[in-house]
Amino acid sequence: MKITNVVGRILAVLVLALGATGLSQGSSLAAPAASDHETCNALNGATGTHISYAESLRYANSVGSGVAVFYDGLGYNNRTGDTLVIIMPRDCTASTGDKDLRLAEMPGDWNDRVSSVTTQMGNGTHCDVWFSSGIIFEGECGNQWIHMQADLRKDACQNRASSFELS
Repeated sequence: MKITNVVGRILAVLVLALGATGLSQGSSLAAPAASDHETCNALNGATGTHISYAESLRYANSVGSGVAVFYDGLGYNNRTGDTLVIIMPRDCTASTGDKDLRLAEMPGDWNDRVSSVTTQMGNGTHCDVWFSSGIIFEGECGNQWIHMQADLRKDACQNRASSFELS
């Protein structure tokens, strides 16, 4: 959630001043910023908002494995666009064809928002993502496994993903 009141902003500054490394699950504190950087823990569905993209990645890798990043903007834009880091307890089972994660609808307010995606996280994970245009994996959206795509318009999927699978 975005903070809109002065008290919330003061609390966010205090959290930063105390050296907090991440916000607890379900916390609604977020430092005022041009972008929201969120995480979604696929194990328990918990979401959180973080002060920066780098902080959301650090948090993801401290509680599990950050396996994918969804970007609200084209070109992996994490400076002015929102991001969502997907967290799993472990890496995907590379090249087995198994579906390691299936989310029947996008977390939070991410339905029809993804413009670019990467599963190349720099932490050794090896996932690919398959987007569907409808909830519960209905409808085509790219119709392929994606490792990295800076512009989902190329796959006719920009701002259309409503559910996804990871393998």
